[in-house]
Amino acid sequence: MKVLFATDFSAASRMAGECLGELQDLEQVVLVHVVEDAGAGPPEERLGAQQREQLAAMEKALKAREVQVITSVSSAERGAAHAAIVRAAQEHAVDLIVVGSRGGGILRRAFVGSVAANVARTSPIPVLIERLTRDDTGEIRRICQRPFAHILAATDFSSNAEKMLGFLAGLPGLGQVTLVHVLELPVEDVVGAEHARYEQAKAQALEELSRQAQALGAKLGIEVQAKVGGGIASVEIARVAGEVGATCVAVGSRGQTRIAELLWGSTAEALVRRGSLPVLVVPARGQ
Repeated sequence: MKVLFATDFSAASRMAGECLGELQDLEQVVLVHVVEDAGAGPPEERLGAQQREQLAAMEKALKAREVQVITSVSSAERGAAHAAIVRAAQEHAVDLIVVGSRGGGILRRAFVGSVAANVARTSPIPVLIERLTRDDTGEIRRICQRPFAHILAATDFSSNAEKMLGFLAGLPGLGQVTLVHVLELPVEDVVGAEHARYEQAKAQALEELSRQAQALGAKLGIEVQAKVGGGIASVEIARVAGEVGATCVAVGSRGQTRIAELLWGSTAEALVRRGSLPVLVVPARGQ
């Protein structure tokens, strides 16, 4: 597997990079840092001594695990770091982009407009957003130590969701998988004839989801669970993730066009921006 890891040299970013050691069949890592200014001269020359040391330390640690390492330092106008990261990922033809959810802004409750969210929104390559937080002592830590130990894969039965499941089928080191589908209808508002229609729709969804779970399980050689719920998709997905003990949520995005990217506003976006687990975002568009 070829992975791009984007770092801003913050403590949170270094912590997110620890997940690289958990990826099985890791052959190559592209370490990327983006200098967010338009200063003169090559971007490599605008790195400070401490940044150079940190980059060298990360490279040394990866090479010690017999992983090939490519280091890339580029520049971008402020607010466009995500575009430079995606461009580097495409140039190096990586299989997965890994970014931290908070970076230097870990103290903020939200990260609307952050590099992580924008990479997930625009990338034609799958993106793993590693979730970070602070414990009671103020130390930065990762929410999940093994993100692929139990993936909750959210599907709406679309072609994009099928692509996401196909990506999971080829993901090295995958442990448990649970599929979830959400009927976006407030359950408490479903009464009388509407309740009967809801139950019928739920039964049909469970039948289709069970078929997909069986097919995916056959490919992976494991038993895949199927869960159907009702309500706001992002909220229900988060609830089910806690119920089954998931370590990561996988979801498809819908960035088929530039306009769709600008109007992302999807379940994927809600999970990325407000979720509590690492999120694997598989885009509709291919490389």
